[in-house]
Amino acid sequence: MTERTIPTPRQNIHQNYRYPTNSTVDHSRHGRRFSLQHYLAGGICLLSVGLLFEQFDVRLPRQIMAIAGPIKPAGAERCDKVIQSKTRLSRQALGKVLTVPEGKSRAQIRAIAKQPYCTLPPLTVRVGETTEREAYPLAFEPDTWLVVIYEGNNYAGFDFLVQ
Repeated sequence: MTERTIPTPRQNIHQNYRYPTNSTVDHSRHGRRFSLQHYLAGGICLLSVGLLFEQFDVRLPRQIMAIAGPIKPAGAERCDKVIQSKTRLSRQALGKVLTVPEGKSRAQIRAIAKQPYCTLPPLTVRVGETTEREAYPLAFEPDTWLVVIYEGNNYAGFDFLVQ
């Protein structure tokens, strides 16, 4: 009988062990080839960061935004004609404007909200009726504007413009 030696634990672990390979990586080319899973994982990570910024209302500092150009009020690029550039609508004035029933005169809205920041290009909502729109940036939320809609000289409703 021949004498058999019992391998030590260290020899047993490393002897004839084949390390697993990732079949999606092609090392024969100059660079690494990424699989669809890598792109999906990266996209999910970017989406998660974006959703966190949105959820917690994270905004870039004004110094970073200034690199892109001068800061205008949200929605200012949509203005047709600027009337009063210092106009800001307070919470109290917004509450009063929102309670005005449709069909009231433009003068009643102006008594509450004063002069608008600007006028927006007119729209045709109904056949033969052209609507005029006036925009008021909100003092407490600068990225949101109240857009007051008129048909002729009568108040026809409102909308919010959010940047």
